[in-house]
Amino acid sequence: MSEPVGAQSASESPSARAILVVLLRGRRLIVLSSLALGFILGLSAILSRPMFRANVSFFAQNAQGDMSGLAGLAGQFGIRVPGVERAPGPAFFHALMYSREILTDVISSSYTITSDDEPRTGSLLDVIEVEAPSEAERMSIGLEWVRRRALTSSVEVEPGIVHFSVLTGWPEVSQELAGSLLDALHTFNNRTRRYQAGAEREFLEGRLDVAQQELESSESELQTFLQQNRLFADSPELLFRHDRLQRQVGMRQQIVTSLAQAFEEARLREVRDTPILTVIEAPILPPRREPRGTVRKTLLGLIFGAGLAMVWLVFVPPRTGELDPDSEELERAWSEAKSDLARFTPFGSSKG
Repeated sequence: MSEPVGAQSASESPSARAILVVLLRGRRLIVLSSLALGFILGLSAILSRPMFRANVSFFAQNAQGDMSGLAGLAGQFGIRVPGVERAPGPAFFHALMYSREILTDVISSSYTITSDDEPRTGSLLDVIEVEAPSEAERMSIGLEWVRRRALTSSVEVEPGIVHFSVLTGWPEVSQELAGSLLDALHTFNNRTRRYQAGAEREFLEGRLDVAQQELESSESELQTFLQQNRLFADSPELLFRHDRLQRQVGMRQQIVTSLAQAFEEARLREVRDTPILTVIEAPILPPRREPRGTVRKTLLGLIFGAGLAMVWLVFVPPRTGELDPDSEELERAWSEAKSDLARFTPFGSSKG
């Protein structure tokens, strides 16, 4: 004869058979909990605000070759020019999109939404109706909203392509926000390139002045030698000194020529407006709203609701005191469950 559950040790865990008995007894609670949570999540998905997504893809052209000449030239003089060894890659632009400097300009741009009455124009903070005591707090809320809710991005490392999308409740705002973000990246990149080109130009300009002075000094020294030693060819010592001065002048002439060429190229790069970001997929007005995920949310609700009911039945008192591992009780509960199931199936009802 089996020992009552109440007489069992409090530390003894219930058997699988006892748990199954409790679950079968509470089958109605499990079904009702599953249906209720599935209905709630499904209804919330149906009633949720429609969202619209604008997608953008671009890759950055490698500008390393433009600056490698300066790095090599500076290396001849033992000078290391910072920032010219490596061009910014896709990971840089991926991180740049989330920076405060970029997003502040994007949030401050003007956006237009079409409501039931008439179009409304304002900054992104006005469009999403951010309220805060100060403008700094409004901007902070707007930054978090863009980073956490509106903006998603990814990087393809091998081809170097950056993908990002903007998700908002207005198709116009999604397109305009994606376009503003792309323009902000382009502007920042051009400004950075021009700053680097300006720094390169200033370095080359200063180095070119020094090289020209050194060349003039070497030429003056060679001229003085020739004026003082007209018959230097008859003296091996004077001939050797002449050849050395001649080589020094030739070398410094080459340096001046290289610096002058690099200086002109740097001046051109400083005013050049060649885009380094190549847009693969430009932002367009989203033609349709994003899927609400009604089926997925309903299924999750059904599963989660059933799981919550099972946990409640097994672990919450006083159910733990009703765990009966007796085989007859299990068969009785299973038979009742099959009877209930038969009433809700066409095949079971026809047998009756």
